[in-house]
Amino acid sequence: MPTQQQHAAVSRPSTPRLDVVSLPEILFSHPVTLHFELPASEGSRCIGQEAVDVREFGLRFGPRLGELLLGIAYAWRILRSTRSNKILVTGRCGQMYAALRGLLPRRPKPHVLLGVEWLHRHRRWWRRLISVWDHRLIARGVWKIQVFCESEIADYANYYGIDRNKFVWIPYCSDVGDQDYLACERDYVFTGGTQDRDYDTLFRAIDGLPVQLRVAAREDRVSAEHIPSNVLLQGRLSKDDFWSTLAGAKVVVLSLDPEVMRRPGVITYVTAMRLGKCVIVNDPRGARSYIADGKTGSIVPARDPGALRSALSRVLEDSSLRKRLGANARDYATRHFGVDRYVNDLATLLRRWRSAG
Repeated sequence: MPTQQQHAAVSRPSTPRLDVVSLPEILFSHPVTLHFELPASEGSRCIGQEAVDVREFGLRFGPRLGELLLGIAYAWRILRSTRSNKILVTGRCGQMYAALRGLLPRRPKPHVLLGVEWLHRHRRWWRRLISVWDHRLIARGVWKIQVFCESEIADYANYYGIDRNKFVWIPYCSDVGDQDYLACERDYVFTGGTQDRDYDTLFRAIDGLPVQLRVAAREDRVSAEHIPSNVLLQGRLSKDDFWSTLAGAKVVVLSLDPEVMRRPGVITYVTAMRLGKCVIVNDPRGARSYIADGKTGSIVPARDPGALRSALSRVLEDSSLRKRLGANARDYATRHFGVDRYVNDLATLLRRWRSAG
């Protein structure tokens, strides 16, 4: 059997370029949410790696001040680099520039925001008003806003009072596969992440089942009333350790907070599907954009430990069902959630701007 290192040595197919025939050059930044290098046509220019900049500014100035200063920095970079014939593609670091553009009465420049993450839990009424006003300006200053789950379109549009046509669903993609990590079945269930996770429901579901649950999250970020004896908190893992541990799991399960607009966990369960894992997710509103219940995975109601426990028990006890779901997930994700599909969808969207203009 080939080792994980031998799998990693397999040559990866080259990432397709953005085939933007008849489009002008693209000015872009690499969004935090994309874990691969975004290709672009010849003559295009990258003005920043957002994940790197977010981390550096946060360490130097703190999360809130760092976010503000980073927004200003990106607005300045864009103003210095953009020309009238360039299409602008950014992640959330381009939102301040978009808000500034939204103050102007003229038609917005061709700006596409990728993978936005808009929070809505505002304890004070005046913070909500400021947030709504700010996000309406952002929407006014851009052409399209990409989301990762279809339900996010209605949620954002209704909460912020933004035209639904401003949003476009481009499914998430992952280039992680067998060429990187050896997918196999060891005797444990895997979960991970800290953002908008519902570990209390998951721990109640897993308690007493004859299997270990490995959790890739820091103990101080796991909020739960009780941690069962069959739960192993592994702490924050490196990217390679996270994906290799996931690749060795018998089942991958995500228990998610339903009271959010930005649907969490997508990166984890899409990558798990690419690796042929049997996936269980208790977020019906978001997961249905990616998983066909009973065919490519299992979707259960949110905050229902009984339903989650039943789904886990069923696939743990029935190896043929578990392997069939995993194989179906791999086949579907390979065809629909690959980098080539994402790049083609983005290129098609950018061509629409050209034809509309």
